[in-house]
Formats: sequence, C-alpha cells, structure tokens
Amino acid sequence: MLLDHIKPIDSRDDRTEIFFLLGFLTPAERVAFLQWACDVVNERSPAWGRVIITESTGEVAEAYWDLMLLVAQRDLQLDAVLRRLEKLASAKPLARGI
Repeated sequence: MLLDHIKPIDSRDDRTEIFFLLGFLTPAERVAFLQWACDVVNERSPAWGRVIITESTGEVAEAYWDLMLLVAQRDLQLDAVLRRLEKLASAKPLARGI
C-alpha cells in the first residue's frame, strides 16, 4: 500500500525541511533540481515510463509537490534527494533575521 511506503520517511519535520530548503533556491534552480530528480528516476525506468518536466514555474510549493510525487509514485530515494538539496541550499547565504 502506498501509505506504508511513505510512512517511514514522512514526518512533519521532513516535509518542513524540504519546503524550507527549496525556498533557498531560485525558481530556475528549483526546476533544475526537479530535472535532476527526474533523471535519477529515469535511470532505472524503461523508455516508455520516463518522467519529464513539461511545464514548471519553479514556485516552492509546485516543486515540493512534484518532488513528493516522485518519491511516492516512482520510488525516488528521499535520503539522496535531501543530501543533494541540503548541499545546494547550504551554498546560499542565509536571509537576515532567520
């Protein structure tokens, strides 16, 4: 069942961290990050089952939900995604007052 697959990685802290880290990226960087995630999924998918980005605004919420769909439906490994996202976001200066 899908919920059994999501439960071990799905916590409020995980979701908050992903959303927060995506906010450090520019819209173009978020689209590039989603492309990377699609490429990871496509490495082990047959040609007829490939995932592509057809349209994206690069908004934080849009990128978040696209990412969660790849995790839930395409078995994208969240630990690898979080490591890459943390690396990308850590290169950004922190906003003052946070």
